[in-house]
Amino acid sequence: MADADKTLGDLFELADAGGLGVKVGVLEGAVHTDEKGRSVSVAEYAMANEYGTRRIPPRAAFRSTADARMGEWEDLLATRLWDGVDPRDALVQTGGRMAADIREAIDQWTDPPNKPSTIARKRSKRDNPLVDSGDLLDAVDFALTGPGE
Repeated sequence: MADADKTLGDLFELADAGGLGVKVGVLEGAVHTDEKGRSVSVAEYAMANEYGTRRIPPRAAFRSTADARMGEWEDLLATRLWDGVDPRDALVQTGGRMAADIREAIDQWTDPPNKPSTIARKRSKRDNPLVDSGDLLDAVDFALTGPGE
């Protein structure tokens, strides 16, 4: 098929060749140790912040970044595939960009802000509701999915 005949659907079919895909977020196994020495799954911590709890307002860094950047990520994947990059490599490049964008959103998050009492308790003393120890930032990554992964 000539490049001019390829559609975006054709490109995504190429990227999905053999059932390959990419997932981005807090991957399994990441652990946060709180100020009392208790270990908590970073995924649980991320979910509490993303969706909120009785005591934590929602801070949807993952969803808002995906909503804002999905078109860019699709364009990046399409461009890599148009350029003839191997689908696995194109997904790795796209997944890396996705994880970096989410980490940037977490690092820059401000709203809703922490209460002064929360800031005083934080190790970092930063007025960033999603950054204290850096465990959440460090845990954001991507992985290929599908056969052989």
